[in-house]
Amino acid sequence: MNQQTFEDLLSRLVDNQLTKEEHAQLELHLLNAPDARAQYLEYMDMQNLLLLEMEKKDHILKDAPKVINIDNVVRMQRKRSVRIATLSAVAVLILTGIILGLLATDKNTPPLAFQTSAGTQYTLTHSSEADADTSAKTMHHGSRLQISQGVVEFTFESGVKAIILAPADLTLYNDKTVSLKEGNAWFQVPKGAEGFTVKTKQMDVVDLGTEFGVLSSPQYPDEVHVLRGKVQITSLTGHKEELEATAQQGFSIEHSGHIAETDFRSDLFLTELPKGLAYTHWSFDKVKDGAFTADGSMPELLSGSARPVSTDAHSMQTDGKVGKGVRFDAKPTNTLVSQWYNLPSDQAGSLCCWVKVDQTSLKEHGTGLVAWGVSKQSFDGWSGNIKLALSPEGTVSLLGFNSSFRSNIHVADGHWHHIAATYKANKGQPEVNLYLDGRKVSCDRAILASENTPSIHRTPQSNRIIQEVLFGSNIKNTNPIKGSLDEIYIFKGVIDETTIKQLANGLSYTPEKTK
Repeated sequence: MNQQTFEDLLSRLVDNQLTKEEHAQLELHLLNAPDARAQYLEYMDMQNLLLLEMEKKDHILKDAPKVINIDNVVRMQRKRSVRIATLSAVAVLILTGIILGLLATDKNTPPLAFQTSAGTQYTLTHSSEADADTSAKTMHHGSRLQISQGVVEFTFESGVKAIILAPADLTLYNDKTVSLKEGNAWFQVPKGAEGFTVKTKQMDVVDLGTEFGVLSSPQYPDEVHVLRGKVQITSLTGHKEELEATAQQGFSIEHSGHIAETDFRSDLFLTELPKGLAYTHWSFDKVKDGAFTADGSMPELLSGSARPVSTDAHSMQTDGKVGKGVRFDAKPTNTLVSQWYNLPSDQAGSLCCWVKVDQTSLKEHGTGLVAWGVSKQSFDGWSGNIKLALSPEGTVSLLGFNSSFRSNIHVADGHWHHIAATYKANKGQPEVNLYLDGRKVSCDRAILASENTPSIHRTPQSNRIIQEVLFGSNIKNTNPIKGSLDEIYIFKGVIDETTIKQLANGLSYTPEKTK
């Protein structure tokens, strides 16, 4: 909210001319802007003093002495100080009431129910002991939902629909206001529910009858992308700008508070609840426009097509473990590159594939199977890359979290083997598991020397580390593989052993029905 609008609302508040919607808008602004609260106190104090003086006007005109008594001045100053303190206390009580009102649970208001995709993990807390049942998938005013992996769907009483992709941190203020501290969120607001508000640390997004998506991150600029209709965006830091965004526009909030236009991306968001964890799958059975197509439920799916650097994709197809696979001949021109930027390396994930190589095909330094990211530190201090690789001896390893997690199981025997890796940070420490042909295998962790480099810049529209996913090579397209790959899956979250065994048996991913 800009200063002119704020002053206009204050003036009309005093004149009792605010609509219900304007009153709610003013309350939210006061809740989030300390400077505005100070101006509110000063303004209301001035208005009350003017009213008091106007009530004494006639008496003053008739009886005011020609010489002002200094004792009366001191007495009036003391009274004015008492009035200021009283008005300030009242204003504080009003503001406290506003905050409590936003978070208070109305016993007559039905709870907000939500659904989750299979594999979703979350923590639900309530602001009141009366709502302490966290086993039920319901939120009350003041409830907080922290989603570590998976997808959640909400349908509000007003008809507003939301799809939230982990990692996410959501607080329900009331039926028309949610706080999104972190997350990838899509909202569809029907006619009659205008005014629905999403609050992040960097901005307020007020719906004006629309469909829109919000990206909120603790480390990166928050973004809003308007799919249909229009929204009002107000930055909460620095310049505190305000603008109205319309369909097919995207904006991010710079550190200065400036609302900067960015590339509009509707494909960044999920618009329906998937049955399981969001994933992308490359079967290598189909080639379209010179690239191997991808399927699945992950956002940006159309960007996932894997294209050879400079080789005809059809010529690389071979007999796979399931249908067709892809064959590499140790040439950098064979490396497959997708335009999909995939998962940040500091979030939970899983990676699975079939591989067929023999010992003579391995390089002196081993070879990469699937890799993404860059060999520098991300914002949390971990290396900004993930790589599934084979050592020169033919053993499987996962590189990430400034470490190499290596098994002692050899797979370079000329036969097809299924490899799976799951990874996440647990209480600040990496937790990595490796699986070979459906069985969990032990692995040793070796700490790697991390590069002392600045944090990686991320493009606003993707909000993630700049680097495509590569197949058949290391991150810098070095030491390309000589062998075959098939049925590559990348999941946004840790899959369970049942799913790993299902894939190792040559079956497709079929998650449980939505719960």
